[in-house]
Amino acid sequence: MTFLQPYPEYKDSGVPWIGCIPQHWEVRRNGRLFLQRNSTGYGSLPILEVSLKTGVRVRNMDNLKRKQVISDREKYKWAAKGGIAYNMIRMWQGAVGAVPVDGLVSPAYVVVRPRPEVEPRYFSYLFRTDIYKKQVDGFSRGIVKDRNRLYWEDFKRIPSCFPSLGEQKVIADYLGAKASKVRRFIRNRQRLIEVLNEQKQAIINRAVTRGLNPDVPLKPSGIDWLGNIPEHWEMKSLRQLGRFMKGSGGSREDDVAGMGTSTCTSTSPCLPSAHTYLRIGRTIMGESSMATSSLLHLVKT
Repeated sequence: MTFLQPYPEYKDSGVPWIGCIPQHWEVRRNGRLFLQRNSTGYGSLPILEVSLKTGVRVRNMDNLKRKQVISDREKYKWAAKGGIAYNMIRMWQGAVGAVPVDGLVSPAYVVVRPRPEVEPRYFSYLFRTDIYKKQVDGFSRGIVKDRNRLYWEDFKRIPSCFPSLGEQKVIADYLGAKASKVRRFIRNRQRLIEVLNEQKQAIINRAVTRGLNPDVPLKPSGIDWLGNIPEHWEMKSLRQLGRFMKGSGGSREDDVAGMGTSTCTSTSPCLPSAHTYLRIGRTIMGESSMATSSLLHLVKT
């Protein structure tokens, strides 16, 4: 990991929650850095959304999970590329970001246009820091805390660190490169986890259907999906391995075997009513045994 070098000199920012800042930085209120934008009437532009994880992005209207119908796009606010948009209700959670393309956002969002000396990517990172979100929460107002809103009038009063424009761009480029590297690392790890889970499942499947000896002689099981099993194993139906028991509810007519099983200990509170249980003394394949009361197979009904 690359450690950042400190600046030669620092000074008191004059804002307690910000603390010290580099000597050549300033602190300005957002009203000196941004202008509010309330333009509408651009109905042909794509719909944007503000994500807690990724900031502002184009909404995927083809996602089948979304059933929302945009009734009047002409009333949506125009968010120009290079601006900043935030969700008034969820800004304190980090629902804010730089606008990547011209688009439309909900009328419930606030859209601001940066002044010439402002790099929106830098402030997008700043606004999503924990210390800044805490200040946003303090500046938000409403009847119920969970529904507090950060209006433009309050947003413009919040103080922000203000480096030079060139330094803002350098910081934003650095953080963008680091974020991209972290995303690649996460994707690689996720793929590794998927491969390891597949390997684990393959080991389990083989152990419970073939045993632990890879050289054991095999014989046909007589069941297509199971294939061959060790020569000394037997095949038995569940009704031959134990007796069915009822939960505290339901009726005997609900006792249906063969519809899938899951297991839990007999002393566990995981035994719901209206289900059938099979008490088992030995395992199906017979290579190991367990106490008669130690395992229950839950037969879904």
